[in-house]
Amino acid sequence: MEKVVISLLGLSVKADSKPLYRNNTDVELQDGYFINSIDVLLHSFSDNKFIFFGTKEAIDQHKKVFNDLIANKKVEFVEFDDKNLNDIFYRIITIIQENKDSHILFDITHSFRDSVIMSVLSTIISQIVYSPHIKMIYAKEIKRFQEYQYELVSEEILNTSNIAFILSSFISTLRIPSLSSKYELYEILHNFSNHLLSNQFNEIFKEDIGILKDYIQRNRENLFFVSNLLQEMEQMIQAIESIRDKALYEQFLFFSNFFLEKDYFLHSSSYLIEAIGLYIGHVLTELKIIDFDYTLYANQQKIKGLLNLQPSNNDFTFPNEYFVDINVKIIDEFYYLRNEVADIRNNLAHINVNQQYKDIKDRLSNAIKTFENLIEAEVLYKLDTTDKNKQYTVTYQLQAIQKEVKKFKYPKATSVPKIQTIFERYEKGEIDKLQSLMDIKKLKNYINKNRDRIKALLDKQKNRELILKNL
Repeated sequence: MEKVVISLLGLSVKADSKPLYRNNTDVELQDGYFINSIDVLLHSFSDNKFIFFGTKEAIDQHKKVFNDLIANKKVEFVEFDDKNLNDIFYRIITIIQENKDSHILFDITHSFRDSVIMSVLSTIISQIVYSPHIKMIYAKEIKRFQEYQYELVSEEILNTSNIAFILSSFISTLRIPSLSSKYELYEILHNFSNHLLSNQFNEIFKEDIGILKDYIQRNRENLFFVSNLLQEMEQMIQAIESIRDKALYEQFLFFSNFFLEKDYFLHSSSYLIEAIGLYIGHVLTELKIIDFDYTLYANQQKIKGLLNLQPSNNDFTFPNEYFVDINVKIIDEFYYLRNEVADIRNNLAHINVNQQYKDIKDRLSNAIKTFENLIEAEVLYKLDTTDKNKQYTVTYQLQAIQKEVKKFKYPKATSVPKIQTIFERYEKGEIDKLQSLMDIKKLKNYINKNRDRIKALLDKQKNRELILKNL
């Protein structure tokens, strides 16, 4: 198989200067003092075909300096217009395609000295890199203008356009586009994306972050062409790492914000609704109102029951029986917030057809800010654990009425229905059904006199107005 050496010419040739060139590749390149990389190539190979790209000026200078050296070699010069990127693209692609069945050694040393050419060249190479017959090398500067060392161009540089594409895609959308060629960075970010979007953030902490950081560290020099994207990626990693040891609700709140920024509204709302329950559990544990593992799903349902004002006394250690009523205003701040987020999530999960993108994003953003404000103000820590206001609670008032009603119980009756049940039957005209339990005549007289008060209390209970100082 024919061997072809391809290189781009530098913009000038200094024949009176010969820096040291060393070889650190598996390509048979000579070590020694040479004018430039073209000089090294011409001395290192005898039977190969040489194709050199450059401007007319660069070609003329190289022909003059290396006239004797190229006299008996198969050398072809290809001129391009360095002000016309399309021309550079076209000529390089054409030459590579024409020689695709040959062993190609592509030296891009001098393209590194022109960032425009390097950018164009790397994009071209990314389309052909998987040809098994192409090797790329460059002379890395060790001492400025004095010493160079040849290196094989890494997979990362060969895949410049793809790497830039998948990095920018991941940073913007947390997803990895499907590519026909799979290489290390692709696989790393592919796993990262899968774990992130399937809510397995423990896997991210366990492996993904470490693997990605190690990759960046090993390839930072080779990835100079996407340094701005790497910086964004490292900032993202740093932000995620910063919550590793924080409370679970803080981790969930972080991911709610994180996904909102990327417009993953369902993910954001799901994390937020869980964060609210986890935060309540966290605070109630510190206040010694609960002693169960609030992170478990079943126990989160208990906290939801508290928000619905239907807590089981077996699950909570309330300081007194009026605790819920006294603190209903605080409880309601979290109840209505959670309901707002649940409504957003429900609409998203069941195919939203009414709300617009901006409305959803605004609602979620406002919900997150509300939650963050509640946390910052430590509202939940202000729960009143005394019963000094018990006389102003609906529960206390209804218990007082229940005591009055109990007076109308027949001696043989074992129990008295709750005032809610009695009043409901009274309103429906079915109170006579209680005749075997109670003195209906006295009961009716009592309710007739106190109907408005009883109804007001029951309405307030229904509407979650459990604390009333003006009754």
